[in-house]
Amino acid sequence: MNINDLDVIEQIHFINKKLKEGYSLSRLDKENIISSRKTIANRFKKIGYELNKESNQYESIIEVVEGDKSENKEPIPKSSNKVVQGNESENKESISKSSNKVVQGDQVNNKLLGEIILNYTDMNNKLDEVYEWYKLQSSEKVVNEQNKMIIPDYNEEVLTRSFKLYKSTQQKFADFCKRNSKYKVQDILCFLLDEGMKKYE
Repeated sequence: MNINDLDVIEQIHFINKKLKEGYSLSRLDKENIISSRKTIANRFKKIGYELNKESNQYESIIEVVEGDKSENKEPIPKSSNKVVQGNESENKESISKSSNKVVQGDQVNNKLLGEIILNYTDMNNKLDEVYEWYKLQSSEKVVNEQNKMIIPDYNEEVLTRSFKLYKSTQQKFADFCKRNSKYKVQDILCFLLDEGMKKYE
């Protein structure tokens, strides 16, 4: 069984079961049951689960708090991770300023929320990969444009000469001429000789 075939909530239940059976995260990693401890920890943290070292179980770090219906409401501090239940619009207003609060009327659906967060994260990662690929493609085109060979138009008398070449050099030159077939072989040869002489004067 591949743990990555399960949805994230099922992965949490599976790993918690293995931890109850006496497995350690290191053993799960070593036996290739999980990809790596860090990957699992990051994946679970994205949907609000962390390893509780006391119970040795992955537990939700989002606290569910019933909405207070009394007049003397104490606002929830911005640093807490709480899901507030209740129909009071004032509850919604008091916590809507923080991005790590979730307000629901009747029922908290951690699984759905976790799937939404995971899908968002996966799509974001895929977009980052596409962007990196695009940057690489663009930079290769820029490099190719900078290294593009521009051969001047030689309007001179052509002389015929015979030179001896090493076989490997001749083969590389023939391949080079095929790749740049829009130019005549004599123009390519003259250009490369001129460039070489300029470089090593």
